[in-house]
Amino acid sequence: MKKYLLILCGLCVPFVCNAQMTDTMGALAIDGMLNSEAYRGVRQMQNALGKANFQQDLSELITETQIASLNGYFDKSNIRFNGLKGIDWDVVSVATGQYYIELKNLDYSSCFTVKNSQWGTHHIEVNDGGDCVENENNVKLFF
Repeated sequence: MKKYLLILCGLCVPFVCNAQMTDTMGALAIDGMLNSEAYRGVRQMQNALGKANFQQDLSELITETQIASLNGYFDKSNIRFNGLKGIDWDVVSVATGQYYIELKNLDYSSCFTVKNSQWGTHHIEVNDGGDCVENENNVKLFF
């Protein structure tokens, strides 16, 4: 009788292991799906943070240029701005008390943000009178 029980237990062990392996594989698959969703969420948060940092840097640049032009004339040497990483920018005096901030090589999202936000400008010119395109947008904010 012991032989029969031992043989029966020996035959059942692979089925138990197979069930545990299937359960483990299912748990890993679900965990992988959850991780891919988490990574997608992290990527979205990083994009939102980048957009917020861009807006903050641009606001800081605008504030510094307004302070530099308080005397009625614009003095570019008074601007000590180090933000907007990866974006070429320049401040150009047009006339007494008038200037514009030029942002070069903006992506579509940044161009759209600059174009549709209130920055206290007289007007905003995108791509010399055009509209935002996929890459390499040039935007001028006139003050």
